[in-house]
Amino acid sequence: MSMNQRIEPGCVYLQVLRNTLFLSPNEAASLFPNMTLDHWNNIESGRSPSPSMVMDRFNAIFEYRNKQLVMYRQMIESSPNARFDEFWFQTMDDWMAIDDHEPEGFRVTQSLNASLATEYPSRFKLYPFDLVGFTAWACGRPATAELLSEYLGFVSSPRAVTG
Repeated sequence: MSMNQRIEPGCVYLQVLRNTLFLSPNEAASLFPNMTLDHWNNIESGRSPSPSMVMDRFNAIFEYRNKQLVMYRQMIESSPNARFDEFWFQTMDDWMAIDDHEPEGFRVTQSLNASLATEYPSRFKLYPFDLVGFTAWACGRPATAELLSEYLGFVSSPRAVTG
């Protein structure tokens, strides 16, 4: 891109959405059939126009994320003495180990949890998810969202220290 060539605002907006959703350029490209990383980079840099389907899909994902954020904020603010705990999944493999988790939800959940943890640092606590620990604790039970919630209660509950 030459010094005189102008970057389109849509390109910057797309970068902001992608970064807010914690998506790498490669992950963003993978959301669209037949899109390569090079094509994605060309869109973000302004060398190629952004297909409307890209902006439509990202806006829809972002709107869903924002609706979830509003719902969680209302829940947190309506319970001033409550503490909220969630897992932080480091990898897509950890996220996908739970039966009903969809790949697209991984980054949306990270984005939500990061926002809530920074907005409510004393009330919204993140615990790193440990797949090995979860698997051992589950003792062969299916890795469902319900079991994950039970494990979060186990991980987040204060335990007596024995010496």
